[in-house]
Amino acid sequence: MSLDLSLDPAIVSTVYQHLHALHESNNPVVQTASLKALPAEFRSGIFLSISQQAKRPVEAEYGEVDVFDSLCQSKLQQAVKQVVTGVFSSFEEDEKSDIIRGMLKHNEPTSSQDGNWGEIDVTNDAPLLLKVMHDLFGHLTPELQNTLKKWVEEGEDKENRIDAYIRIACFLKNPSESELSLKNLGLRFLPYIFHEEPFISRLVTLDLSNNQLEALPNEIGQLTCLTALNLFNNELEALPQGIDQLQCLKRLDLPKNKFQSFPKVISQLKCLHTLDLSCNSLKSLPVEIRELNCLEILDLCYNELESLPVEIGQLKSLTFLILANNKLRSLPVEIGELRHLTDLILCKNELESLPAAIGELQRLIFLDLHNNRLRSLPAEIGQLKKLQQLLLFDNQLQSLPTEIGQLESLIELVLFNNQLESLPAEIGQLRRLTDLYLSDNPLKSLHVEIGQRPNSLYLYLSSNQIPLISRETSQFELIKIKFFSQEREV
Repeated sequence: MSLDLSLDPAIVSTVYQHLHALHESNNPVVQTASLKALPAEFRSGIFLSISQQAKRPVEAEYGEVDVFDSLCQSKLQQAVKQVVTGVFSSFEEDEKSDIIRGMLKHNEPTSSQDGNWGEIDVTNDAPLLLKVMHDLFGHLTPELQNTLKKWVEEGEDKENRIDAYIRIACFLKNPSESELSLKNLGLRFLPYIFHEEPFISRLVTLDLSNNQLEALPNEIGQLTCLTALNLFNNELEALPQGIDQLQCLKRLDLPKNKFQSFPKVISQLKCLHTLDLSCNSLKSLPVEIRELNCLEILDLCYNELESLPVEIGQLKSLTFLILANNKLRSLPVEIGELRHLTDLILCKNELESLPAAIGELQRLIFLDLHNNRLRSLPAEIGQLKKLQQLLLFDNQLQSLPTEIGQLESLIELVLFNNQLESLPAEIGQLRRLTDLYLSDNPLKSLHVEIGQRPNSLYLYLSSNQIPLISRETSQFELIKIKFFSQEREV
């Protein structure tokens, strides 16, 4: 009598779990429960195999042999292997190929491979075979399984789509799982699955980074529990309108895509607190950006921005603003309205001056302005009482305002490669300063006030016109000077 070991999709997960328990468990209670829970055909297959191995007579419908007595116990695993092999044989050829691919991802093949995927000994590792079949087919509704199988077959990148299939199945396997990663697969299109349960109610984090996606399906907007969406390094030029339904989204990563304009639909994401659009080709920002009231981190570096809209000042929650490597020539006065800003990065732009409103950023801790075209600083810079790091190297500064001495929290001041011939005496008031970079300036002298301090100071003075300070100059006794990376303590 032949056995039908094909599986109804509705019981796939249960059957795989019970077969795995029979093969791996040493607990007779667990084994007995798993055996009884199997469909009749599977139980009969196990009884038949054990009877044949034990050379016992086989009764009608194979009989109920005691698989746990001392004679049959050692043959149980072999019986399960044969049943698992029978299950494998019941699959279509394309499904077998998918299973073998999955096994090859976990292990090197145990025997020779043919020109396609190789005929590995699927009975050699029954637990792995069960795991892969379970991952592929054990948690999918028939409809979802058919959708994914069709998506896999339609793509040229079949191997990567199989990997995605397995990751999706693993996500579905764990009811408490809320994160799905489909990164690093080179996918050009996504399967049509994100419009249904359990994705809608469970998916909180979706990572689609490092693919080749040219567009997102509009139904991605139905993932209403999504809080983080990572689309780093794809081929996107636009976002679907449906994305405006992601009202729980807090983080959106879009760097290294092909956006030439800011997707206005983003402005509808009222809970967004982190937005990364770096490394695109943005030339301007829309006035709608003002709608992002909860935004705390905005990264727009490596774009082609020439100006900022005055509406930038309405991002009242902003703490980090990264605008490096753009083409900015000026800043709007409204920049001073970003009262919660702690980090402002404007390096590698074309700024020739700063607005006086910069002094209103009372919470600013880090200000990076290196590699611009600045010739002077506004006196209001001295109002930044919490500023700890000020990077001004590679500019065209000819002087510093005396108010710079009011930066009472400043620890690091980087001024190398400018056109400074002197420093204001007030710089000696920077009592917390530990590092002062002055290399590559036409400086001819230092004010004694720099040495009148309660703590040590590192001065970087290579490539300037300051004469060597003698060790006997007591005013500089707490300063360590570096000339061409050679430290001299004086």
